[in-house]
Amino acid sequence: MASREKFVLTFSLVLSLCTAYYFFGLLLPVSHAGMEARNLAGGYGYGNDFYQIWATTKELLAQHADPYGPEMQRQIEIGLYGRTLDRNDRRDASVPYRGYSYPLQANLLTQPLGYLSFHGVQWTLSFLLPVCVVASVVFWCSAYGQKLAPWPMLALCVVVFATFPVLEGIYALQPTLVVAAIVAGSMLLLRRNRMGWAGVLLAMGAIKPHLIALLALWFLLWTTGDWSRRKAFLIAFISSSAALLLFTQFWFPEWWLGWWRSLPAYRQINTPPLAQFVFGRIAGGVFGVVCLAIGAVGACRWRRAEADSSEFLLLSAYILGTSVVVGSSSVAVYDQFLLLPGLLWLWSERYRLLRAERLVRVIAVLMLATFFWPWAASVVLTILSFSLTWARSYRAVLLPLATAATFPIAALALLAIFVWRTLPTPAAARTVSRQRAEETT
Repeated sequence: MASREKFVLTFSLVLSLCTAYYFFGLLLPVSHAGMEARNLAGGYGYGNDFYQIWATTKELLAQHADPYGPEMQRQIEIGLYGRTLDRNDRRDASVPYRGYSYPLQANLLTQPLGYLSFHGVQWTLSFLLPVCVVASVVFWCSAYGQKLAPWPMLALCVVVFATFPVLEGIYALQPTLVVAAIVAGSMLLLRRNRMGWAGVLLAMGAIKPHLIALLALWFLLWTTGDWSRRKAFLIAFISSSAALLLFTQFWFPEWWLGWWRSLPAYRQINTPPLAQFVFGRIAGGVFGVVCLAIGAVGACRWRRAEADSSEFLLLSAYILGTSVVVGSSSVAVYDQFLLLPGLLWLWSERYRLLRAERLVRVIAVLMLATFFWPWAASVVLTILSFSLTWARSYRAVLLPLATAATFPIAALALLAIFVWRTLPTPAAARTVSRQRAEETT
């Protein structure tokens, strides 16, 4: 290992340890204290997001119970809070619904975990989810043409583990980390022309439909650009999705009615999508429509692009970013892990950033500043926490999270600019011009 690689790996490890200490040693205790003050800390903290999937799967296997019924909601509340919520209490009434909100495909695909105790599930997913994170990084790097040596790849994985979306996802045992690996694997298979397997794999992302819906629509339109070679993806995706739906119907008929009724109630306990949270309901809605329109134009324009082309990779990253910013709740920080492809594309096209006009460079600087701020603040708070009680206070602990909403917006805006400015140029010409630019540099 070269001295430069040693320095990068050592720096990454130190950064990761400081961020992990901040998250587990400073942020979580403050959050837990707030839960205790509301008498809501008696349930499972570690793995709270996966608990509802495990609980409903266990009841389905044991007595074919309705996962979306009021009795299951009561059991979920006990598991998460240690007691049922009293809606006559003003503080409890602020959580109008705490029932099951996943489609039954999530139960079907995680059925083996329903035979374990929840402690067994915690141990199992504590191993599997980090594996999913590493797989996502490796697959996306390969899909985006980033050929890293083993030590730089290890350093990148360590840095990714030090991000709040991944730390939060692992602590909550969030299925988003599994979906990220599914999406990354599907994109890599498309790049390698394994159309059928890519379709089968992407269909499994139905456990988080709002995260893969736009990407699936883009891929389905993309198959029409070269039907004879890509039709296997469409056939495999539709047939696999239909098979999953059929199995869920056999398992619990008409489950989708309960799931559909649960969605409005579930939205009441979530903050609005990130775009509306930052810009307000009206401006955020307009922002979302503009983002979707740009994506739709790009999809129609580049449906003939190859899976390893800059256009295909850019639009795929942009659509994932749009799903996070426009479609995901602003408190679902773990969903921001899906912004990694966008960062990889921007890195691969960094020569275009350096040559861009001032507006683009200003947005890029803003994105980088908001990207590095959580790490810098975490390191400072970690060091100060051993000597100053202020560093453990509620206000101090929230400082690293100050840019949690700004960074995704800046990253998506930067990707949107590149999509919009690349649209007038045909995909084939762009590939040639990119190759020439790389040869000259």
